[in-house]
Amino acid sequence: MNLPTDKTGWCEFYSEFAKLQSELVLLGIRKLNVSIDEKEKILYGIIDKIKERLVD
Repeated sequence: MNLPTDKTGWCEFYSEFAKLQSELVLLGIRKLNVSIDEKEKILYGIIDKIKERLVD
């Protein structure tokens, strides 16, 4: 595994890692056995929690 060695490389790494994490969250939500409305509420709840954490 090659890891970045400079600031630009780390920024790109973190950006791609964030994309992977978001895809995994969306995949998990899609697999839930609830209505589309409930899935939407869950997604917006997660978004709100992330926004709260960014403020801290």
